[in-house]
Amino acid sequence: MTIEGRLIVTVPIVSYCHNDAFVPYDEQKCAHLKSIWGFLKMHYESSSLIMALYFANQSCDPFLARDAPCRIRTHVQYTVNATNFFDIQKTIMFSKEHNIRLVIRNTGHDYLRKSTGPGTLGIWTHHFKDIEVINYSSRYYMGKAIKIGAGVQMFKINKIMHAHNLGDYEQLASIFGLAADQILEFEILTASQSLNEDLYWTFAGGGGGTLSIVLSMTSKAHPELRTAVANLTFTNAGISQDTFFNAAKIFIIGLGLILDASKTSIWLLIESMFTITPITIPGGSKNQLQKLIDPILQTLKRDNVTYTMNPIFNITEAQLGGRLILQSLLDSSPGVIINVFQNILILKNTALLSRVSVNISRQADLITNKLLSKLERIMLGGGVYLNEADSA
Repeated sequence: MTIEGRLIVTVPIVSYCHNDAFVPYDEQKCAHLKSIWGFLKMHYESSSLIMALYFANQSCDPFLARDAPCRIRTHVQYTVNATNFFDIQKTIMFSKEHNIRLVIRNTGHDYLRKSTGPGTLGIWTHHFKDIEVINYSSRYYMGKAIKIGAGVQMFKINKIMHAHNLGDYEQLASIFGLAADQILEFEILTASQSLNEDLYWTFAGGGGGTLSIVLSMTSKAHPELRTAVANLTFTNAGISQDTFFNAAKIFIIGLGLILDASKTSIWLLIESMFTITPITIPGGSKNQLQKLIDPILQTLKRDNVTYTMNPIFNITEAQLGGRLILQSLLDSSPGVIINVFQNILILKNTALLSRVSVNISRQADLITNKLLSKLERIMLGGGVYLNEADSA
Protein backbone atom coordinates (compact mmCIF):
# COMPACT_ATOMS: atom_id res chain seq x y z
CA MET A 1 0.00 0.00 0.00
CA THR A 2 1.20 3.52 -0.76
CA ILE A 3 -0.23 6.78 0.49
CA GLU A 4 2.23 9.04 -1.32
CA GLY A 5 4.43 9.85 1.65
CA ARG A 6 1.58 10.89 3.97
CA LEU A 7 2.55 8.55 6.82
CA ILE A 8 3.88 10.41 9.88
CA VAL A 9 6.03 8.59 12.42
CA THR A 10 5.25 9.96 15.88
CA VAL A 11 8.19 11.77 17.44
CA PRO A 12 6.99 13.48 20.66
CA ILE A 13 7.31 17.21 20.13
CA VAL A 14 8.63 17.70 23.65
CA SER A 15 11.59 15.36 23.10
CA TYR A 16 13.77 18.48 23.29
CA CYS A 17 13.05 18.58 27.03
CA HIS A 18 14.56 15.18 27.87
CA ASN A 19 17.91 13.44 27.69
CA ASP A 20 16.77 9.95 26.76
CA ALA A 21 14.49 10.92 23.89
CA PHE A 22 14.06 10.95 20.12
CA VAL A 23 16.10 14.11 19.52
CA PRO A 24 18.94 15.75 21.48
CA TYR A 25 18.06 17.87 24.52
CA ASP A 26 17.71 21.56 23.63
CA GLU A 27 17.19 23.96 26.54
CA GLN A 28 16.06 26.88 24.38
CA LYS A 29 13.51 24.86 22.40
CA CYS A 30 12.26 23.25 25.60
CA ALA A 31 11.72 26.65 27.24
CA HIS A 32 9.76 27.82 24.20
CA LEU A 33 7.55 24.72 24.25
CA LYS A 34 6.77 25.28 27.92
CA SER A 35 5.83 28.90 27.27
CA ILE A 36 3.19 27.95 24.66
CA TRP A 37 2.12 24.57 26.07
CA GLY A 38 -1.23 25.85 27.35
CA PHE A 39 -2.37 27.30 24.03
CA LEU A 40 -4.69 25.46 21.67
CA LYS A 41 -2.72 26.05 18.48
CA MET A 42 0.30 24.32 19.96
CA HIS A 43 -1.72 21.09 20.17
CA TYR A 44 -4.09 21.13 17.19
CA GLU A 45 -1.24 21.58 14.72
CA SER A 46 0.35 18.35 15.98
CA SER A 47 -0.53 14.92 14.55
CA SER A 48 -0.06 13.22 17.92
CA LEU A 49 -0.37 15.52 20.94
CA ILE A 50 -3.19 14.78 23.37
CA MET A 51 -4.98 17.99 24.32
CA ALA A 52 -6.63 16.36 27.35
CA LEU A 53 -3.27 16.13 29.06
CA TYR A 54 -4.25 13.55 31.64
CA PHE A 55 -4.57 10.88 28.96
CA ALA A 56 -0.94 11.42 27.92
CA ASN A 57 -0.09 9.88 31.31
CA GLN A 58 3.06 12.04 31.46
CA SER A 59 4.60 9.77 28.84
CA CYS A 60 6.63 12.68 27.47
CA ASP A 61 5.96 15.76 29.57
CA PRO A 62 7.86 19.05 29.16
CA PHE A 63 7.45 19.88 32.86
CA LEU A 64 9.05 16.72 34.21
CA ALA A 65 12.77 16.57 34.99
CA ARG A 66 15.25 16.54 32.12
CA ASP A 67 16.27 12.97 32.95
CA ALA A 68 12.65 11.71 33.05
CA PRO A 69 11.86 9.20 30.29
CA CYS A 70 10.22 10.36 27.08
CA ARG A 71 8.12 7.62 25.48
CA ILE A 72 5.27 7.42 22.96
CA ARG A 73 3.12 5.13 25.14
CA THR A 74 -0.46 6.48 24.95
CA HIS A 75 0.12 8.57 21.81
CA VAL A 76 -0.59 7.24 18.32
CA GLN A 77 2.42 5.39 16.88
CA TYR A 78 1.84 6.51 13.29
CA THR A 79 -0.56 8.94 11.64
CA VAL A 80 -1.77 9.22 8.06
CA ASN A 81 -2.14 12.86 7.05
CA ALA A 82 -5.25 12.21 4.97
CA THR A 83 -6.38 14.80 2.45
CA ASN A 84 -8.80 12.81 0.29
CA PHE A 85 -11.14 9.84 0.29
CA PHE A 86 -8.53 7.43 -1.10
CA ASP A 87 -6.04 8.15 1.72
CA ILE A 88 -8.71 7.13 4.21
CA GLN A 89 -9.88 4.12 2.23
CA LYS A 90 -6.34 2.72 1.88
CA THR A 91 -5.58 3.28 5.57
CA ILE A 92 -8.73 1.50 6.70
CA MET A 93 -7.99 -1.44 4.41
CA PHE A 94 -4.40 -1.66 5.70
CA SER A 95 -5.39 -1.54 9.36
CA LYS A 96 -8.05 -4.19 8.83
CA GLU A 97 -5.69 -6.49 6.92
CA HIS A 98 -3.00 -6.27 9.62
CA ASN A 99 -5.33 -6.09 12.63
CA ILE A 100 -4.04 -2.69 13.75
CA ARG A 101 -6.17 -0.54 16.04
CA LEU A 102 -7.37 2.54 14.15
CA VAL A 103 -8.35 5.92 15.63
CA ILE A 104 -9.69 9.07 14.02
CA ARG A 105 -8.00 12.33 14.93
CA ASN A 106 -8.66 15.95 14.02
CA THR A 107 -7.40 18.59 16.46
CA GLY A 108 -7.03 16.29 19.45
CA HIS A 109 -9.68 18.32 21.32
CA ASP A 110 -11.12 15.21 22.90
CA TYR A 111 -11.83 14.62 26.59
CA LEU A 112 -12.75 10.93 26.21
CA ARG A 113 -9.43 9.68 24.67
CA LYS A 114 -11.19 8.64 21.45
CA SER A 115 -8.47 10.21 19.27
CA THR A 116 -5.47 8.41 20.72
CA GLY A 117 -4.33 5.11 22.17
CA PRO A 118 -1.27 2.88 22.68
CA GLY A 119 -0.06 1.16 19.53
CA THR A 120 -2.60 2.84 17.29
CA LEU A 121 -2.59 4.07 13.72
CA GLY A 122 -4.31 7.42 13.37
CA ILE A 123 -6.19 8.94 10.45
CA TRP A 124 -5.60 12.69 10.71
CA THR A 125 -8.51 14.59 9.14
CA HIS A 126 -7.21 18.01 10.18
CA HIS A 127 -6.31 19.05 6.64
CA PHE A 128 -9.72 18.57 5.07
CA LYS A 129 -10.07 22.34 4.83
CA ASP A 130 -12.55 22.93 1.99
CA ILE A 131 -15.36 25.31 2.87
CA GLU A 132 -18.19 26.60 0.71
CA VAL A 133 -21.42 28.58 1.15
CA ILE A 134 -24.11 27.08 -1.08
CA ASN A 135 -27.81 27.27 -1.92
CA TYR A 136 -29.32 24.03 -0.66
CA SER A 137 -32.56 22.44 -1.78
CA SER A 138 -34.36 19.35 -0.53
CA ARG A 139 -37.85 18.47 0.66
CA TYR A 140 -36.67 19.20 4.21
CA TYR A 141 -34.86 22.51 3.72
CA MET A 142 -34.34 25.20 1.10
CA GLY A 143 -31.94 28.06 1.73
CA LYS A 144 -28.38 29.02 2.50
CA ALA A 145 -26.06 26.30 3.77
CA ILE A 146 -22.37 25.84 4.45
CA LYS A 147 -20.36 22.77 3.47
CA ILE A 148 -17.23 22.29 5.57
CA GLY A 149 -14.45 19.73 5.48
CA ALA A 150 -13.79 17.65 8.58
CA GLY A 151 -10.73 19.73 9.49
CA VAL A 152 -12.29 23.19 9.28
CA GLN A 153 -12.22 24.99 12.65
CA MET A 154 -14.77 27.41 14.07
CA PHE A 155 -12.66 30.55 13.66
CA LYS A 156 -12.51 29.87 9.92
CA ILE A 157 -16.21 29.06 9.74
CA ASN A 158 -17.05 32.29 11.60
CA LYS A 159 -14.93 34.33 9.19
CA ILE A 160 -16.57 32.86 6.09
CA MET A 161 -20.06 33.07 7.56
CA HIS A 162 -19.57 36.69 8.54
CA ALA A 163 -18.39 37.54 5.01
CA HIS A 164 -21.73 36.20 3.74
CA ASN A 165 -23.80 37.93 6.48
CA LEU A 166 -24.50 34.58 8.12
CA GLY A 167 -24.23 33.54 11.78
CA ASP A 168 -22.73 30.56 13.65
CA TYR A 169 -24.62 28.25 16.00
CA GLU A 170 -23.29 28.36 19.53
CA GLN A 171 -24.62 31.82 20.35
CA LEU A 172 -27.80 31.23 18.30
CA ALA A 173 -28.67 27.90 19.90
CA SER A 174 -31.62 29.24 21.89
CA ILE A 175 -33.19 30.43 18.63
CA PHE A 176 -32.37 27.68 16.16
CA GLY A 177 -31.27 24.71 18.30
CA LEU A 178 -27.95 22.92 18.65
CA ALA A 179 -25.45 22.57 15.80
CA ALA A 180 -26.50 18.92 15.44
CA ASP A 181 -30.02 20.14 14.65
CA GLN A 182 -28.72 22.12 11.66
CA ILE A 183 -26.89 19.36 9.80
CA LEU A 184 -28.28 18.60 6.35
CA GLU A 185 -25.75 16.08 5.05
CA PHE A 186 -22.68 14.09 6.06
CA GLU A 187 -20.22 13.11 3.36
CA ILE A 188 -19.37 9.47 3.94
CA LEU A 189 -21.29 7.92 1.08
CA THR A 190 -23.79 10.65 1.35
CA ALA A 191 -26.00 10.59 4.40
CA SER A 192 -28.93 12.99 4.54
CA GLN A 193 -32.58 12.88 5.55
CA SER A 194 -33.29 11.80 1.97
CA LEU A 195 -30.35 9.42 1.35
CA ASN A 196 -29.10 6.76 3.79
CA GLU A 197 -31.38 8.16 6.45
CA ASP A 198 -30.28 5.62 9.09
CA LEU A 199 -26.65 6.73 8.79
CA TYR A 200 -27.69 10.39 8.87
CA TRP A 201 -29.45 10.05 12.23
CA THR A 202 -26.62 7.95 13.62
CA PHE A 203 -24.03 10.61 12.82
CA ALA A 204 -26.33 13.43 13.95
CA GLY A 205 -26.22 12.19 17.51
CA GLY A 206 -26.37 8.46 17.89
CA GLY A 207 -22.76 7.38 17.54
CA GLY A 208 -20.39 9.50 15.49
CA GLY A 209 -17.08 7.79 14.70
CA THR A 210 -18.35 4.23 15.10
CA LEU A 211 -19.55 3.39 11.59
CA SER A 212 -17.57 5.50 9.14
CA ILE A 213 -15.36 8.57 8.81
CA VAL A 214 -16.95 11.91 7.98
CA LEU A 215 -15.14 13.85 5.25
CA SER A 216 -17.43 16.89 5.36
CA MET A 217 -20.81 18.05 6.54
CA THR A 218 -23.36 20.49 5.19
CA SER A 219 -25.34 22.60 7.64
CA LYS A 220 -28.04 25.23 7.53
CA ALA A 221 -26.71 28.78 7.52
CA HIS A 222 -28.86 31.38 9.26
CA PRO A 223 -28.82 35.15 8.71
CA GLU A 224 -26.35 37.02 10.88
CA LEU A 225 -27.96 39.06 13.64
CA ARG A 226 -26.88 42.23 15.38
CA THR A 227 -25.89 40.92 18.80
CA ALA A 228 -25.45 42.35 22.30
CA VAL A 229 -22.77 40.66 24.42
CA ALA A 230 -21.46 41.13 27.96
CA ASN A 231 -18.82 39.49 30.18
CA LEU A 232 -18.72 39.61 33.96
CA THR A 233 -16.39 38.20 36.63
CA PHE A 234 -16.33 38.44 40.41
CA THR A 235 -14.52 36.53 43.17
CA ASN A 236 -14.96 35.85 46.88
CA ALA A 237 -12.06 38.14 47.78
CA GLY A 238 -12.96 40.22 50.85
CA ILE A 239 -16.49 38.83 51.16
CA SER A 240 -18.11 35.84 52.85
CA GLN A 241 -18.96 32.65 50.97
CA ASP A 242 -22.64 33.30 51.62
CA THR A 243 -22.36 36.71 49.94
CA PHE A 244 -20.42 35.19 47.04
CA PHE A 245 -22.93 32.38 46.42
CA ASN A 246 -25.88 34.73 46.81
CA ALA A 247 -24.57 36.82 43.90
CA ALA A 248 -24.12 33.70 41.76
CA LYS A 249 -27.60 32.56 42.82
CA ILE A 250 -29.19 35.75 41.45
CA PHE A 251 -27.76 34.94 38.01
CA ILE A 252 -28.70 31.25 38.03
CA ILE A 253 -32.28 31.96 39.17
CA GLY A 254 -32.52 34.49 36.33
CA LEU A 255 -31.42 31.96 33.72
CA GLY A 256 -35.04 31.06 32.97
CA LEU A 257 -35.73 34.59 31.76
CA ILE A 258 -32.52 34.59 29.74
CA LEU A 259 -33.32 31.35 27.96
CA ASP A 260 -36.99 32.18 27.40
CA ALA A 261 -35.85 35.32 25.61
CA SER A 262 -33.68 33.19 23.25
CA LYS A 263 -30.46 34.32 24.86
CA THR A 264 -27.37 32.21 25.45
CA SER A 265 -24.94 32.25 28.36
CA ILE A 266 -21.62 30.55 28.96
CA TRP A 267 -20.56 30.64 32.59
CA LEU A 268 -18.08 29.16 35.05
CA LEU A 269 -18.46 28.71 38.82
CA ILE A 270 -15.72 27.59 41.16
CA GLU A 271 -15.39 27.85 44.92
CA SER A 272 -13.77 31.30 44.69
CA MET A 273 -14.86 32.79 41.33
CA PHE A 274 -17.88 33.25 39.09
CA THR A 275 -17.54 34.38 35.49
CA ILE A 276 -19.97 34.86 32.59
CA THR A 277 -18.07 34.42 29.31
CA PRO A 278 -20.34 35.75 27.77
CA ILE A 279 -24.10 36.31 27.88
CA THR A 280 -25.39 36.88 24.34
CA ILE A 281 -28.61 38.32 22.90
CA PRO A 282 -28.84 37.53 19.17
CA GLY A 283 -30.82 40.31 17.51
CA GLY A 284 -30.96 42.18 20.80
CA SER A 285 -29.94 45.63 22.00
CA LYS A 286 -27.68 47.03 24.70
CA ASN A 287 -30.73 48.13 26.68
CA GLN A 288 -32.24 44.63 26.63
CA LEU A 289 -28.99 43.17 27.84
CA GLN A 290 -28.67 45.77 30.56
CA LYS A 291 -32.11 44.84 31.93
CA LEU A 292 -31.09 41.19 32.13
CA ILE A 293 -27.87 41.79 34.03
CA ASP A 294 -29.08 44.69 36.22
CA PRO A 295 -30.32 42.38 39.04
CA ILE A 296 -26.93 40.77 39.50
CA LEU A 297 -25.11 44.12 39.17
CA GLN A 298 -27.38 45.62 41.82
CA THR A 299 -26.64 42.68 44.13
CA LEU A 300 -22.90 43.06 43.58
CA LYS A 301 -23.00 46.78 44.32
CA ARG A 302 -25.22 46.33 47.38
CA ASP A 303 -22.88 43.73 48.86
CA ASN A 304 -19.69 45.62 47.89
CA VAL A 305 -18.51 42.88 45.55
CA THR A 306 -15.90 44.02 43.05
CA TYR A 307 -16.46 42.79 39.50
CA THR A 308 -14.25 42.87 36.40
CA MET A 309 -13.97 41.59 32.84
CA ASN A 310 -13.51 37.84 32.40
CA PRO A 311 -10.20 35.91 32.19
CA ILE A 312 -9.20 33.81 29.17
CA PHE A 313 -8.90 30.02 29.41
CA ASN A 314 -7.00 27.79 27.03
CA ILE A 315 -6.64 24.01 27.17
CA THR A 316 -7.48 22.21 30.37
CA GLU A 317 -6.16 19.29 32.39
CA ALA A 318 -9.50 18.97 34.19
CA GLN A 319 -11.32 15.66 34.52
CA LEU A 320 -14.70 16.32 32.90
CA GLY A 321 -18.20 15.11 33.58
CA GLY A 322 -21.53 16.72 32.83
CA ARG A 323 -25.32 16.66 32.75
CA LEU A 324 -27.80 18.50 30.55
CA ILE A 325 -30.13 20.47 32.83
CA LEU A 326 -33.81 20.60 31.96
CA GLN A 327 -35.19 24.13 31.96
CA SER A 328 -38.30 22.85 33.76
CA LEU A 329 -36.12 22.08 36.78
CA LEU A 330 -34.47 25.48 36.53
CA ASP A 331 -37.89 27.15 36.47
CA SER A 332 -39.44 25.10 39.29
CA SER A 333 -36.56 24.49 41.70
CA PRO A 334 -33.59 26.83 41.21
CA GLY A 335 -32.80 26.60 44.91
CA VAL A 336 -32.29 22.84 44.62
CA ILE A 337 -29.74 23.42 41.84
CA ILE A 338 -27.94 26.07 43.88
CA ASN A 339 -27.69 23.75 46.88
CA VAL A 340 -26.22 20.96 44.74
CA PHE A 341 -23.70 23.37 43.20
CA GLN A 342 -22.61 24.50 46.65
CA ASN A 343 -22.25 20.90 47.83
CA ILE A 344 -20.05 20.11 44.84
CA LEU A 345 -17.88 23.19 45.22
CA ILE A 346 -17.38 22.77 48.96
CA LEU A 347 -14.36 20.61 48.11
CA LYS A 348 -11.87 23.45 47.79
CA ASN A 349 -9.59 23.50 44.75
CA THR A 350 -11.12 20.23 43.57
CA ALA A 351 -14.15 21.00 41.40
CA LEU A 352 -15.48 23.70 39.13
CA LEU A 353 -18.78 24.08 37.33
CA SER A 354 -18.86 25.29 33.75
CA ARG A 355 -22.12 25.74 31.88
CA VAL A 356 -23.29 26.58 28.40
CA SER A 357 -26.87 27.68 28.99
CA VAL A 358 -29.19 27.45 26.00
CA ASN A 359 -32.90 26.66 25.71
CA ILE A 360 -33.40 23.25 24.61
CA SER A 361 -6.03 16.37 38.36
CA ARG A 362 -7.54 12.81 37.74
CA GLN A 363 -10.28 11.95 40.20
CA ALA A 364 -12.62 9.60 38.32
CA ASP A 365 -14.29 8.16 41.40
CA LEU A 366 -14.94 11.64 42.77
CA ILE A 367 -16.43 12.86 39.46
CA THR A 368 -18.46 9.74 38.66
CA ASN A 369 -19.71 8.54 42.02
CA LYS A 370 -19.83 11.65 44.19
CA LEU A 371 -20.09 14.92 42.25
CA LEU A 372 -22.08 13.87 39.17
CA SER A 373 -24.37 11.71 41.25
CA LYS A 374 -25.55 14.87 43.02
CA LEU A 375 -26.58 16.35 39.67
CA GLU A 376 -28.10 13.12 38.36
CA ARG A 377 -30.43 12.83 41.36
CA ILE A 378 -32.09 16.16 40.57
CA MET A 379 -31.79 16.04 36.76
CA LEU A 380 -33.46 12.81 35.72
CA GLY A 381 -33.81 12.85 31.94
CA GLY A 382 -31.19 15.57 31.53
CA GLY A 383 -28.72 13.48 29.53
CA VAL A 384 -25.12 14.43 28.71
CA TYR A 385 -23.09 16.18 26.02
CA LEU A 386 -21.00 13.35 24.53
CA ASN A 387 -17.74 15.23 23.91
CA GLU A 388 -17.52 16.53 27.47
CA ALA A 389 -19.01 13.60 29.31
CA ASP A 390 -17.57 11.61 32.19
CA SER A 391 -14.77 9.48 30.68
CA ALA A 392 -15.22 6.80 33.34
